[in-house]
Amino acid sequence: MRLSRYEIRPDLCRACGACAKVCPKAAIDQDDERRFVIIQERCDGCGTCAGSCKLRAVVKRKGLFH
Repeated sequence: MRLSRYEIRPDLCRACGACAKVCPKAAIDQDDERRFVIIQERCDGCGTCAGSCKLRAVVKRKGLFH
C-alpha cells in the first residue's frame, strides 16, 4: 500500500513526453488514445516526472492506494 501516487491530468497534459523521457523507471507510457499515463506498478514515487512538466499536469495525489 502507498500513501500517495503521481497521476497525469489529461486536461492539462499536451502530450509533449517530457515526463516519460525523464522517468528512471520507464513508468510513463501512452495509452490507446495517445495520452500519457503513469503505470503505477512501475512508479517508485520519486517525482522526477512532476518536476519536468512545465504545465504542472503531473500531480501528486494523497490517500491510501493499493
